[in-house]
Amino acid sequence: MKKIIVQFSTINALMAGLFDGVFGVREAKKHGDFGLGCSHALAGEVIIDKDFLEADGDKAVKVMSDDELLPFVQITTFQPDKVVDIIDVSKNNLYTHLAHYLPLDNVFVAVKISGRLIS
Repeated sequence: MKKIIVQFSTINALMAGLFDGVFGVREAKKHGDFGLGCSHALAGEVIIDKDFLEADGDKAVKVMSDDELLPFVQITTFQPDKVVDIIDVSKNNLYTHLAHYLPLDNVFVAVKISGRLIS
C-alpha cells in the first residue's frame, strides 16, 4: 500500500515568521488522522491522533475545533506495517531501539509509541 505524508506549509515559512494559521483543521482532516503541527500564532503544539489536540505549556490540552487555523502541519493516515514490544526504553536508547525496525536516516516515518512509565 502506498503511504503518503501531506505537509501544509514549510518549516522555512515558520522560520521566516509566518505564524498565522491559513489552513483549517477541517481541511487537514481530509488528509489523515496522525501527525504533528503548530497552532495559530504558535500558541501551542498540535498533536494529531484522530483528534487534533493543542498542547500549550501553560494550559491543559484541548481538542481543536474544525474552524481553527494552522500555520503548519504534517499528517498521514496511520496504518502500521508492524507492531513491536520493547522493554527498558529510555530517552538515551530510543533511537537505537527504533533503528532495528525502521530506516531512520533521511526519510519520513510515522511512529506511535504507547507505554507505561515506571519510576
